[in-house]
Amino acid sequence: DRFILDSADYKSKGLLLGGNATTSNPLTDFYATAYFFLQIPFLDLLFSRKATERELTENMAYAFQQSMKTLIENPPKELKDSDMMQSKLADLFLSAREFDKEKYDVKLEIEPLTLANQDDDNEDIDVEDFDKILAAVKNNKKPDDTNSDVSYGDEKDEMISVHFMDEPQIMSMFVLPFLSRNMTENTKNNRDNLDHVRQYRRLLTSINTYDGKEVQLSRELMEKFQKSYRKCENTVICQVLIPCRETFVVKDKESGDIVRGSPKSRYVVHLVRFEQVTKTHMVKNRFFPALFPFENVLGQWQITDIDDLCDGNLLL
Repeated sequence: DRFILDSADYKSKGLLLGGNATTSNPLTDFYATAYFFLQIPFLDLLFSRKATERELTENMAYAFQQSMKTLIENPPKELKDSDMMQSKLADLFLSAREFDKEKYDVKLEIEPLTLANQDDDNEDIDVEDFDKILAAVKNNKKPDDTNSDVSYGDEKDEMISVHFMDEPQIMSMFVLPFLSRNMTENTKNNRDNLDHVRQYRRLLTSINTYDGKEVQLSRELMEKFQKSYRKCENTVICQVLIPCRETFVVKDKESGDIVRGSPKSRYVVHLVRFEQVTKTHMVKNRFFPALFPFENVLGQWQITDIDDLCDGNLLL
């Protein structure tokens, strides 16, 4: 609900950008971040934005599926070593997995819905029910069949109020330049990181309160990058709604009774937050030194939060 304008969560949390910043211009953020930090060609963004966005979201949906599979099937150490999921979120899931595992069997299977796999058969799902959902997606309304065996969200917590979807959708994508978790999580024994993070907090506060200091603080960060470091880390943050076929069932090992969930697949939409750290280097361009003095190196997407379990798992 925090993505819905004028809702209580939107006013109190906003897009969970970090620091004191709560709002932004999502469309401008998307174009600027995609072009300058993800190196997506401008013509692709201008003339084929939908296809470009679809490629991004399908890659993220696959990463989400693989990380959850690794979480369920592999030892804890393998999940942490994979860097697929940020440590705070991974620890939360691993703690839940280890709780009462001698007493219960847990099955969790997640298959994200994309245009590429909509026609795939799934023997566990009620195909008639699921077809009703996909038909409803086209008309932006809920199926009329109130006796359907397919769920429309988490039965307890009601994840997020959205229209039914048949493919992933980017809700926001923005960048925190000159900042990474490596900096924010290593301030105790690193004076430079501590000073940098404090200055960054002042910048975000200035932007949010319109006190007129944001230009000067931004210039100071840029000058520090140009004169001292000549390289920096930036964090691209992308929040994606991913519709899924999901099977979740918890069984009592002794009695075989189902204590939660159902063996049938259901329709669930998850809000997944991704981060990618890119590195910017100062370079010497002999042809256009004033226009192109930087070079970006891309990183890997990492999941940092799911359904706001970690309240966004913010950098600041």
